[in-house]
Amino acid sequence: MTSLTPREYPLWRTLEAAAAAEAAKSTPRWRPSPLTAVDWRWIRREGAASPFDRANLRAGLLEGLADGKARAYARVCEYGRVIVVTKARTDQVPWESWGRIFRMFGGGGAGKPMQMLWFAAQDRRTWPARGKPVGPENVNGGYCQVCRPNTVVVYRAEDATRVLVHELLHGCCTDSPADPVEIVEAKTEAWAEIILASLREAGLAGPVMSHALEQQLAWSAAQNARLVADHRVRGPTDYAWRYTLGKTAALEAMGFAQMGAVKAAAPHATLRLTPPNGVREGWF
Repeated sequence: MTSLTPREYPLWRTLEAAAAAEAAKSTPRWRPSPLTAVDWRWIRREGAASPFDRANLRAGLLEGLADGKARAYARVCEYGRVIVVTKARTDQVPWESWGRIFRMFGGGGAGKPMQMLWFAAQDRRTWPARGKPVGPENVNGGYCQVCRPNTVVVYRAEDATRVLVHELLHGCCTDSPADPVEIVEAKTEAWAEIILASLREAGLAGPVMSHALEQQLAWSAAQNARLVADHRVRGPTDYAWRYTLGKTAALEAMGFAQMGAVKAAAPHATLRLTPPNGVREGWF
């Protein structure tokens, strides 16, 4: 039997077809949405200290709101709503991409409102010193309550679109209650990255990115190699495993068995989990 390349797997073909169908639809229209008292309470609550945001990226933007160095605003479309907290004076939100993603996840349907609070911190994901463990402050960038797609919080600009997809998967009830959190996160990350790759190839998440699937697999292979060699990431008890080596295992279980055979890319300076595609210095 002839082995298939990752691009030939039926799952990838399905994702390609879904992206092509979305590309044929009209662009979602966004309009300003006034911030309410409920919104401000949400912003203040999510800006509190968290063990996952040890760099206090959200709190830094809250301080910016207090001293006039940051601003908050919101926009809404038929499929979802986004609240932005940022120090940027120009609008840096990829509205078309995010509107399409909300629509693909079923946003706007009865009983399924989708909403995202984006603390657009400009801090990149950094590698710890060699030999040190990789923790939440190095890799995390968002969270969402399970089965509640109106509770998405993203707190970095870097890789924000991938994080949005990842958190919407949680919000749309894809977590298996039978799996431990490490496996849930690994499976979710695997799905998020191949979904994003299919969107990138269709030009729905920034400019058209040729061979986004292959670039994603190569990026992960290089990242995994460095995590093993320099930070001794081995299994589920190592925090970074769930987003990296565990994700690789999940992809292989999904049929992407040749993932490990993809030639590794050159080591990268940032710990973002997807390769940049040239949009706004690679933030999204």
